[in-house]
Amino acid sequence: MLHGCRVNVLIQIVLEVYFMCKNVMIALMIFIMAACVSHEAAAQTVTTQQALYFGEWVFYNNNAEYEIVVNTNGDFTFDSNGLVLLTEPREGIYDIDGYTPGAEVISVVVTQASPLTKGGSTLTVDDFRLDFPQYVDGDGHIILKVGGVANTTATGVSYVDGIYTGSIDVDITF
Repeated sequence: MLHGCRVNVLIQIVLEVYFMCKNVMIALMIFIMAACVSHEAAAQTVTTQQALYFGEWVFYNNNAEYEIVVNTNGDFTFDSNGLVLLTEPREGIYDIDGYTPGAEVISVVVTQASPLTKGGSTLTVDDFRLDFPQYVDGDGHIILKVGGVANTTATGVSYVDGIYTGSIDVDITF
């Protein structure tokens, strides 16, 4: 077993915001993008089985911090005082391979590298929920399930129409 080996996976976050009769509809998806860096194996590949998706919503306003919570089992909650659900969120499921079969997964840490931003408006994604195996399977794969919390800013300012982007880092220690 290897100890102290880290793998970094870049995940790009995309948020689409549209105005609908002075309300805001949002869709937020997280995609694992190109690449892993590792000292453990020559090449890792990431296959998105299901992208983390925070759903589509109508925002009444931005006068309070509203949360959309997505858990790794697909359950979700949201603040109904400020949000109207249009499309249900879902957890992200990612198959990452190229590891040494049987290696122990010591930890997985997810942090937001940059907030979701468009035209001066932002949303944060934090309090990540993770589900991953204790050991790499016999074929060199781990299945990583990711959830998290998307937060509005509570500034009272409406969100700008368009696509919001940001990124998070996933560090896997073996």
